[in-house]
Amino acid sequence: MLSLFAESIPESKSETEKLRRQAMEDYENKKFIAKADNITLGELLDIWAEEELKTGTLSNGTVGTYPQSISRIKQHPVSRRKLKTVTSGHLQQFMDIMSFGGSIEDFVSKGYSKDYVTSFSALLQQSFRFGMFPKQYITFNPMQLWL
Repeated sequence: MLSLFAESIPESKSETEKLRRQAMEDYENKKFIAKADNITLGELLDIWAEEELKTGTLSNGTVGTYPQSISRIKQHPVSRRKLKTVTSGHLQQFMDIMSFGGSIEDFVSKGYSKDYVTSFSALLQQSFRFGMFPKQYITFNPMQLWL
């Protein structure tokens, strides 16, 4: 039995380092991995709001305004995308429409003030962070590339 395990255990520091580099390269090449294949961004926002959007963890004002922001984000087509397919490009498109106005599919925005746009960004950052940990729906936060 021991001989079966001995074949998979690296014998030297250089072998261990090579395996670590390979694992990191594999991770970097995949970039964005979802463990829950069917969850959408809109569903993540709902789960995050239900579990994390509570007074005590955030200010009363934030707790009061985030549900409206979530509702607005869920009207945009990006919220219907499967979580594993959301990219920084999708998020940039959303933020541009929220900032400058415009339309995509059935979503229309007149443009919002800098404070509102900052609120949308913060909400998305927090929900993606929540999706990474503790939920482990994703292993990469697309908001990190957007910033």
